[in-house]
Amino acid sequence: MTAKEVRVGLLGLGTVGTGVVSIIRRHQDELRHQVGCPVTVKKVVVRDKAKPRPVEIEESLVTDQIEDVLFDQDIDIVIEVMGGVETTRDHLLTALRNGKHVVTANKDLMALYGAELLQVASEQNCDLFYEASVAGGIPILRSLSDGLSADRITKMMGIVNGTTNYILTKMTQNGSSYEEVLKVAQELGFAESDPTADVEGLDAARKMAILLRLAFRWMLV
Repeated sequence: MTAKEVRVGLLGLGTVGTGVVSIIRRHQDELRHQVGCPVTVKKVVVRDKAKPRPVEIEESLVTDQIEDVLFDQDIDIVIEVMGGVETTRDHLLTALRNGKHVVTANKDLMALYGAELLQVASEQNCDLFYEASVAGGIPILRSLSDGLSADRITKMMGIVNGTTNYILTKMTQNGSSYEEVLKVAQELGFAESDPTADVEGLDAARKMAILLRLAFRWMLV
């Protein structure tokens, strides 16, 4: 990684990607102090270059060709916020094999292919950070992998899905029906328009797969 500047390639510019760009710009002084050099966004991959964006970004930085990031030798860190699993796995493997550090919040990807990605990252002497994939606000993953790595963990308990926690709480406290509470949760933005991953337990299962791999060295598929 260059000592003069850290260059970031961003895969995706939706809600999360827009937030990443805004944070990097807004906290330039803090980042420079922590890293020791400026952190800049060098390239952003989008599906549709013509689509209006909620964040102002130079046209020269935007591309619809993912190879412009994966094979750019000047890019040090790839931040993945595009979602998806199979294709995204291939892209991140390519990034790691090209010597790029990777940051992702993709819990579906890490639940299924985390072990493989971490292995390749280790082989390439690259970092793979995925703290935001599970309870990023705590944070818990780094605590498990670093701070508690020498401890023997015997039990894990917690609320891993906020949507179902909200629904069950309101049903219990107010006596409301599942359908009523789900509708309110969607209106408040707590639940997606398609709540399948939350209400059928898929989101919780994927998060637990990541946690169990770190806490107990269990591999769930």
